[in-house]
Amino acid sequence: LVSETKPASSTAGDESPLFPQMTLLEVMRPNNGFHDPLFGVSLTYPGGWSVRDARRWGPDNHQNTVFFHAPAGSRAYPSMYYQNYSEDTPSGNAGAYLREIARKKEASRSSAGVADYRNDPASFVDREIAGNPALSYSATYTRDGESYMEYFTRILGPKGYVMFFVNGPAKDVQALIPAVDEMSATVTTP
Repeated sequence: LVSETKPASSTAGDESPLFPQMTLLEVMRPNNGFHDPLFGVSLTYPGGWSVRDARRWGPDNHQNTVFFHAPAGSRAYPSMYYQNYSEDTPSGNAGAYLREIARKKEASRSSAGVADYRNDPASFVDREIAGNPALSYSATYTRDGESYMEYFTRILGPKGYVMFFVNGPAKDVQALIPAVDEMSATVTTP
């Protein structure tokens, strides 16, 4: 199952991370390309976007986040998160598994103080991306009196998990959904 626990490390007492930090120079490719050779993740991001940062983090640097700049004028913040499974690959009903992850995200946001955070059940779309099970959906909440939204596409690959995530004012997030869906269709998962 996808877990936040750290993978097996090389040797006890070894202080160096299992995965070295990435640099933009290593992962950026021509024509809006991104490729992380250590995890086997690649994609093409939309024209008019840029990558503002990419980093490994967490125990042994096994978690990865790529932060994008949306087109000028957008107040939405798109990103991509990925990691290899630290346990066996998920088995059983992928749709049910992905919906359970969505339920847990809703619960964690609510328990973190976002009282009106709700997944929108009507937005749930089971997908297949490059032969892998995926789920896209959105959640809404209020921030400083304004309607905000989070949009997710979660993809279960053979060896790892990829999540596209956009957060911001609802109208700005909604405007980016077609570009995020287009980008997610180009991803190669771990």
